[in-house]
Amino acid sequence: MTVEIRQELPSEYREVENLVREAFWNVYQPGCSEHLILHQFRHHPNYLKDLSKIILVDGQIAGQITYSKALLRHETTNETKEIALFGPFAISPDFQKRGLGKQLLQTTLDEAKAAGISYVIILGDPDYYKKFAFLPASTYGVALEGQDKSEPFDFLQILDLQADGSISQATGPWIFADPEGYEVDEKTLEAFDSQFPAKEKKVLPGQL
Repeated sequence: MTVEIRQELPSEYREVENLVREAFWNVYQPGCSEHLILHQFRHHPNYLKDLSKIILVDGQIAGQITYSKALLRHETTNETKEIALFGPFAISPDFQKRGLGKQLLQTTLDEAKAAGISYVIILGDPDYYKKFAFLPASTYGVALEGQDKSEPFDFLQILDLQADGSISQATGPWIFADPEGYEVDEKTLEAFDSQFPAKEKKVLPGQL
């Protein structure tokens, strides 16, 4: 098995979008919007093209990861600190459970560190991301915008790439909100999704 990690080519955009659609369909909501986010985000100023990669197995696209600029805002001083966020991050259902997601994520995190990025943030499964040394954002005094701070919310995770300590309980409180570019208009999503093969939208157990 030959594995390659590289930037996507414009000729591969639609194939990657379809992969993302297949990976996220009916997972967090009926249908999904991640393929539209990717489609729109490639041309957004927050898009970190150099870190956004695809992973191929024997020449076939098996997964992708998208990075963007993001900001933490100090709740009392309004000071901001630029960090990075990743997502969509998807492995094709045909290639899951082979360690490809781990390989793709670790490779791009190493590149982010080499590029001098201080912190990377993600909304995701703590049990998965702790393998990469991510910690709950509350450890660093960071909360999601609008979050009830009295309630634990470990799904917001942060990795301190440079170990610089500039984000911490002592320097906080810090607030995180999704950066511009992740907004989805429902009519635009409906029109965009119609360009792909028809799929049934379902409400799965655990969804609202």
